[in-house]
Amino acid sequence: MNDKIKAFLSLSNTEQRGIIGLVLIILFLFTGRILFERHAANRLSALQYDVLVDIGTTEVSTSNIPEQAAEHFEISIDLFPFDPNTSSKDDFVRLGLSEQVAGTIINYREKGGRFYQPNDLQKIYGLKTDDYERLKPYIKISSSSYAKATSQPITMQGSNYTPSNLEVYPKKDIRVLVNINTADSSQLTAVKGIGPVYASRIIKYRDLLGGFINKEQLLEVYGITPEIYEHIYSQTTCEPTVKPIKVHEAAWVDLKSHPYISKDLANLFVNYIQNHGKMDSLGVLLNLDIIDKEDYQKLKPYLSFDQ
Repeated sequence: MNDKIKAFLSLSNTEQRGIIGLVLIILFLFTGRILFERHAANRLSALQYDVLVDIGTTEVSTSNIPEQAAEHFEISIDLFPFDPNTSSKDDFVRLGLSEQVAGTIINYREKGGRFYQPNDLQKIYGLKTDDYERLKPYIKISSSSYAKATSQPITMQGSNYTPSNLEVYPKKDIRVLVNINTADSSQLTAVKGIGPVYASRIIKYRDLLGGFINKEQLLEVYGITPEIYEHIYSQTTCEPTVKPIKVHEAAWVDLKSHPYISKDLANLFVNYIQNHGKMDSLGVLLNLDIIDKEDYQKLKPYLSFDQ
């Protein structure tokens, strides 16, 4: 009986070769299917990415694309100095911004919006914090790029500033430009957008500085927003008149009171003069890397080292 069962279950050489061949065919078909599906997925990812970029619904990034598909793209970001008040939409895209964000910036400018300092760019709806931090060192704003005032109200998605805000400013007849370095409170309040509170703050800040060098310093006054500055820009002028601090005669409290001088910097001035007797110029601190070039330019008009 056992011999009959073994004979029934045993395979001939031809049958064994047939089974082995069939197994190999199945493995070949299974492996081929996996390779085909993977290749198709990569091609689909690449196609989807092309479409998304064309319609402007994604930023130029390979973070959401499979590694194999990303190899088909040469995506580069060209970083260069730019002025957000004058750069074109193509410039913003070259810098790595999406089509939508670039378009939002252009629309903001066309409605009368201006950028007065680098962090104003953060107000653009849709601009990511990482993009701003990446672009910040390359933002170069020229005062001439926003010197032309606009009478159009600025509206921007995500901002509390709307045309209705204009109603809080009474209509006033401005016939002459107001010099922010010499104007008293009544003259400043004659400017549309400046009330008694802002006039008082401007005068106080002007006294602390020792005088304004340019109108852009109004943005340093507490409460003066870019929108308010936009209103008062064309109504004011600045004839630089500065009363510098005499560093070798000034007390520590006088130095510390200046808006551009911290307590530590005031200590440094006093200690340096006590130990060395004289400081030739502010360039001494610049050469020692105690202050940077930006601080040097801000402080230079306000300090006198004459004895």
